[in-house]
Amino acid sequence: MINKLYDLRKETGLTQLEIANILSISRSYYGMIETGSRNTTLDLAIKIAKVFNKKVEEIFLGINATKKGKGVREIKIHEEGENNRNFSTNKKQHAKV
Repeated sequence: MINKLYDLRKETGLTQLEIANILSISRSYYGMIETGSRNTTLDLAIKIAKVFNKKVEEIFLGINATKKGKGVREIKIHEEGENNRNFSTNKKQHAKV
């Protein structure tokens, strides 16, 4: 999964170890999330977003929720036995993380 963790970490001047300690995870696990070789849980993604004072979608989906008119994304999901349904997520409809 592509994410902005490396850039955000460099902007803050924190090390992987410092962030891992804040999150109560190992440095190696955080490093794997940062490089995209491991995925994270939703709970951990929320904690990471709080550390950087960002929204989860800004970090992990590359959506810039600070620009007006941006942050709307259409997602199509298909469940077995059902037709495709379109879902639209809008930054204005969701509370801050």
